[in-house]
Amino acid sequence: VSLASVSTTDTVISYSVGGSATAGSDYTALSGEVTILAGDTSATIDVLVLDDTDIEGAEDVVVTLDAITSGDAVLGTATEATVTIADDDQSLSVIRLEGEDADVVIGYDPEANSNASGGLMLSFVGPPANEVGSAEFEFGDTPDELTGTYDISIGTFDESDGVAVFTLDLTDFETGQSETLGTLTLDANLGSGGANQATKTVGLIASGVSLTSGDILTVNGVENGAEHARLDFIDLTPVI
Repeated sequence: VSLASVSTTDTVISYSVGGSATAGSDYTALSGEVTILAGDTSATIDVLVLDDTDIEGAEDVVVTLDAITSGDAVLGTATEATVTIADDDQSLSVIRLEGEDADVVIGYDPEANSNASGGLMLSFVGPPANEVGSAEFEFGDTPDELTGTYDISIGTFDESDGVAVFTLDLTDFETGQSETLGTLTLDANLGSGGANQATKTVGLIASGVSLTSGDILTVNGVENGAEHARLDFIDLTPVI
Protein backbone atom coordinates (compact mmCIF):
# COMPACT_ATOMS: atom_id res chain seq x y z
CA VAL A 1 0.00 0.00 0.00
CA SER A 2 1.66 3.26 -1.09
CA LEU A 3 1.32 7.04 -0.90
CA ALA A 4 2.09 9.34 -3.79
CA SER A 5 4.06 11.59 -1.41
CA VAL A 6 5.37 11.62 2.15
CA SER A 7 2.94 12.57 4.91
CA THR A 8 3.94 14.18 8.21
CA THR A 9 1.35 12.09 10.06
CA ASP A 10 0.53 8.39 10.15
CA THR A 11 -1.90 7.26 7.47
CA VAL A 12 -4.24 4.49 8.61
CA ILE A 13 -6.23 2.57 5.99
CA SER A 14 -8.98 0.02 6.67
CA TYR A 15 -9.42 -2.90 4.31
CA SER A 16 -11.65 -5.93 3.75
CA VAL A 17 -10.56 -9.43 2.78
CA GLY A 18 -12.24 -11.82 0.33
CA GLY A 19 -11.33 -14.54 -2.13
CA SER A 20 -11.59 -18.33 -2.20
CA ALA A 21 -8.97 -18.99 0.50
CA THR A 22 -10.12 -19.36 4.11
CA ALA A 23 -8.65 -17.31 6.94
CA GLY A 24 -7.38 -19.46 9.78
CA SER A 25 -6.89 -22.59 7.67
CA ASP A 26 -5.25 -21.36 4.43
CA TYR A 27 -3.61 -18.21 5.81
CA THR A 28 -3.32 -16.30 9.08
CA ALA A 29 -6.29 -13.96 9.46
CA LEU A 30 -5.52 -10.35 8.54
CA SER A 31 -6.22 -7.44 10.88
CA GLY A 32 -8.25 -5.29 8.49
CA GLU A 33 -6.07 -2.22 9.04
CA VAL A 34 -2.66 -1.10 7.80
CA THR A 35 -0.61 1.96 8.78
CA ILE A 36 1.86 3.94 6.65
CA LEU A 37 4.06 5.67 9.19
CA ALA A 38 4.78 9.38 8.99
CA GLY A 39 7.81 9.95 6.76
CA ASP A 40 7.26 6.68 4.85
CA THR A 41 5.46 6.19 1.55
CA SER A 42 4.44 2.54 1.82
CA ALA A 43 3.48 -0.35 4.09
CA THR A 44 3.06 -4.07 3.41
CA ILE A 45 0.12 -6.34 4.22
CA ASP A 46 1.74 -9.74 4.72
CA VAL A 47 -0.30 -12.83 3.82
CA LEU A 48 1.15 -15.63 5.93
CA VAL A 49 0.28 -18.94 4.30
CA LEU A 50 -0.65 -21.93 6.49
CA ASP A 51 0.39 -25.33 5.18
CA ASP A 52 -2.15 -28.15 5.17
CA THR A 53 -2.61 -31.54 3.51
CA ASP A 54 -5.87 -30.77 1.69
CA ILE A 55 -6.03 -31.11 -2.08
CA GLU A 56 -7.80 -27.87 -3.01
CA GLY A 57 -6.09 -26.30 -6.01
CA ALA A 58 -4.93 -22.68 -6.13
CA GLU A 59 -6.86 -20.26 -3.88
CA ASP A 60 -6.96 -16.46 -3.78
CA VAL A 61 -6.73 -13.86 -1.05
CA VAL A 62 -8.22 -10.53 -2.21
CA VAL A 63 -7.61 -7.34 -0.20
CA THR A 64 -9.70 -4.26 -0.93
CA LEU A 65 -8.87 -0.86 0.58
CA ASP A 66 -12.05 0.59 2.05
CA ALA A 67 -11.28 3.94 3.67
CA ILE A 68 -8.67 6.30 5.12
CA THR A 69 -9.46 6.26 8.85
CA SER A 70 -6.63 8.59 9.90
CA GLY A 71 -4.56 11.05 7.88
CA ASP A 72 -5.03 13.46 4.99
CA ALA A 73 -4.66 11.01 2.10
CA VAL A 74 -7.48 9.97 -0.21
CA LEU A 75 -7.97 6.62 -1.90
CA GLY A 76 -6.79 6.35 -5.47
CA THR A 77 -8.26 4.23 -8.24
CA ALA A 78 -6.21 1.10 -7.48
CA THR A 79 -7.78 -0.27 -4.29
CA GLU A 80 -7.58 -4.05 -4.77
CA ALA A 81 -4.77 -6.61 -4.78
CA THR A 82 -4.79 -10.41 -5.07
CA VAL A 83 -2.40 -13.05 -3.74
CA THR A 84 -2.70 -16.59 -5.11
CA ILE A 85 -1.84 -19.48 -2.79
CA ALA A 86 -0.56 -22.44 -4.81
CA ASP A 87 -1.44 -25.98 -3.72
CA ASP A 88 1.66 -28.03 -2.89
CA ASP A 89 -0.10 -31.25 -1.94
CA GLN A 90 -0.03 -34.39 -4.05
CA SER A 91 -2.89 -35.23 -6.36
CA LEU A 92 -5.55 -37.60 -5.11
CA SER A 93 -6.74 -40.57 -7.07
CA VAL A 94 -9.95 -42.58 -6.92
CA ILE A 95 -9.88 -44.85 -3.87
CA ARG A 96 -11.75 -48.15 -4.07
CA LEU A 97 -12.83 -49.83 -0.84
CA GLU A 98 -13.77 -53.42 -1.58
CA GLY A 99 -16.83 -54.64 0.30
CA GLU A 100 -15.17 -57.86 1.41
CA ASP A 101 -12.30 -55.82 2.96
CA ALA A 102 -14.54 -53.90 5.37
CA ASP A 103 -13.13 -53.51 8.89
CA VAL A 104 -16.40 -54.50 10.57
CA VAL A 105 -19.19 -56.51 8.89
CA ILE A 106 -22.58 -57.14 10.48
CA GLY A 107 -25.22 -59.34 8.86
CA TYR A 108 -23.55 -59.54 5.46
CA ASP A 109 -21.81 -62.62 4.05
CA PRO A 110 -19.15 -62.79 1.32
CA GLU A 111 -20.40 -63.95 -2.06
CA ALA A 112 -18.20 -65.05 -4.93
CA ASN A 113 -19.16 -63.66 -8.34
CA SER A 114 -16.99 -63.27 -11.41
CA ASN A 115 -18.75 -59.99 -12.24
CA ALA A 116 -17.79 -58.42 -8.91
CA SER A 117 -14.71 -56.26 -8.42
CA GLY A 118 -12.02 -58.66 -7.25
CA GLY A 119 -14.42 -61.59 -7.64
CA LEU A 120 -16.06 -61.08 -4.23
CA MET A 121 -18.75 -58.90 -2.67
CA LEU A 122 -20.99 -58.74 0.38
CA SER A 123 -24.54 -60.03 0.08
CA PHE A 124 -27.67 -61.24 1.89
CA VAL A 125 -28.20 -64.22 -0.44
CA GLY A 126 -29.96 -67.02 1.38
CA PRO A 127 -32.60 -67.12 4.15
CA PRO A 128 -34.08 -65.30 5.94
CA ALA A 129 -35.70 -62.72 3.66
CA ASN A 130 -35.47 -58.93 3.95
CA GLU A 131 -32.25 -58.93 5.96
CA VAL A 132 -30.36 -55.85 7.13
CA GLY A 133 -26.67 -55.40 7.78
CA SER A 134 -23.72 -53.03 7.58
CA ALA A 135 -20.11 -52.75 6.50
CA GLU A 136 -17.76 -50.33 8.25
CA PHE A 137 -14.60 -48.81 6.77
CA GLU A 138 -12.00 -46.73 8.61
CA PHE A 139 -10.62 -43.98 6.38
CA GLY A 140 -6.89 -43.29 6.37
CA ASP A 141 -5.53 -46.74 7.16
CA THR A 142 -3.69 -47.03 3.81
CA PRO A 143 -1.18 -44.53 2.30
CA ASP A 144 -3.49 -43.54 -0.58
CA GLU A 145 -6.35 -42.53 1.73
CA LEU A 146 -5.44 -38.85 2.09
CA THR A 147 -7.39 -36.07 3.77
CA GLY A 148 -9.59 -34.35 1.21
CA THR A 149 -13.06 -33.90 -0.22
CA TYR A 150 -14.67 -36.80 -2.07
CA ASP A 151 -17.76 -37.85 -3.97
CA ILE A 152 -18.80 -41.31 -2.73
CA SER A 153 -20.35 -43.99 -4.94
CA ILE A 154 -21.42 -47.57 -4.32
CA GLY A 155 -20.74 -50.40 -6.73
CA THR A 156 -23.61 -52.89 -6.67
CA PHE A 157 -26.04 -54.93 -8.77
CA ASP A 158 -29.46 -53.38 -9.41
CA GLU A 159 -31.66 -56.37 -10.22
CA SER A 160 -35.30 -56.34 -11.31
CA ASP A 161 -36.70 -58.43 -8.46
CA GLY A 162 -37.03 -56.04 -5.53
CA VAL A 163 -36.24 -52.56 -4.18
CA ALA A 164 -33.18 -52.71 -1.91
CA VAL A 165 -31.79 -49.63 -0.14
CA PHE A 166 -28.35 -48.44 1.00
CA THR A 167 -27.65 -45.62 3.43
CA LEU A 168 -24.21 -44.15 4.10
CA ASP A 169 -23.19 -42.85 7.54
CA LEU A 170 -20.08 -40.90 8.53
CA THR A 171 -18.67 -40.94 12.07
CA ASP A 172 -16.28 -38.02 12.59
CA PHE A 173 -13.02 -39.09 14.22
CA GLU A 174 -12.54 -35.84 16.15
CA THR A 175 -16.06 -35.38 17.52
CA GLY A 176 -17.37 -38.95 17.53
CA GLN A 177 -20.63 -37.67 16.05
CA SER A 178 -22.39 -39.59 13.27
CA GLU A 179 -24.56 -38.37 10.42
CA THR A 180 -26.29 -39.95 7.45
CA LEU A 181 -24.77 -38.66 4.23
CA GLY A 182 -27.13 -40.14 1.67
CA THR A 183 -29.36 -42.93 0.42
CA LEU A 184 -29.19 -45.09 -2.69
CA THR A 185 -32.26 -47.05 -3.81
CA LEU A 186 -31.97 -50.04 -6.14
CA ASP A 187 -35.20 -49.84 -8.13
CA ALA A 188 -34.10 -49.88 -11.78
CA ASN A 189 -35.21 -52.51 -14.25
CA LEU A 190 -32.05 -53.45 -16.16
CA GLY A 191 -33.58 -56.53 -17.70
CA SER A 192 -32.33 -59.20 -15.34
CA GLY A 193 -32.96 -60.60 -11.87
CA GLY A 194 -29.39 -61.79 -11.41
CA ALA A 195 -26.05 -60.28 -10.38
CA ASN A 196 -24.44 -60.06 -13.80
CA GLN A 197 -22.97 -57.60 -16.31
CA ALA A 198 -26.45 -56.34 -17.22
CA THR A 199 -27.27 -55.30 -13.63
CA LYS A 200 -23.79 -54.20 -12.55
CA THR A 201 -23.97 -50.50 -11.67
CA VAL A 202 -22.33 -47.68 -9.72
CA GLY A 203 -24.56 -45.18 -7.93
CA LEU A 204 -23.60 -41.85 -6.34
CA ILE A 205 -24.69 -41.78 -2.70
CA ALA A 206 -23.00 -38.60 -1.36
CA SER A 207 -21.19 -35.56 -2.81
CA GLY A 208 -18.51 -33.27 -1.43
CA VAL A 209 -17.72 -35.25 1.71
CA SER A 210 -14.70 -34.06 3.72
CA LEU A 211 -12.72 -37.02 5.06
CA THR A 212 -9.80 -37.09 7.48
CA SER A 213 -7.83 -39.98 8.90
CA GLY A 214 -9.82 -41.96 11.45
CA ASP A 215 -13.26 -41.11 10.08
CA ILE A 216 -15.59 -44.11 9.80
CA LEU A 217 -17.77 -44.75 6.75
CA THR A 218 -20.61 -47.20 7.33
CA VAL A 219 -22.76 -48.64 4.53
CA ASN A 220 -26.10 -50.00 5.74
CA GLY A 221 -27.93 -52.39 3.41
CA VAL A 222 -31.60 -53.38 3.45
CA GLU A 223 -32.64 -56.41 1.40
CA ASN A 224 -36.01 -56.43 -0.35
CA GLY A 225 -37.44 -59.58 -1.92
CA ALA A 226 -34.72 -61.12 -4.05
CA GLU A 227 -32.88 -57.77 -4.34
CA HIS A 228 -30.01 -58.68 -2.01
CA ALA A 229 -28.40 -55.23 -1.50
CA ARG A 230 -25.10 -56.58 -2.74
CA LEU A 231 -22.18 -54.34 -1.74
CA ASP A 232 -19.40 -54.77 -4.26
CA PHE A 233 -17.28 -51.69 -3.44
CA ILE A 234 -17.22 -48.03 -2.43
CA ASP A 235 -15.47 -45.54 -4.72
CA LEU A 236 -14.12 -42.28 -3.25
CA THR A 237 -13.58 -39.80 -6.09
CA PRO A 238 -11.58 -36.67 -5.13
CA VAL A 239 -13.23 -33.28 -5.65
CA ILE A 240 -10.84 -30.45 -6.55
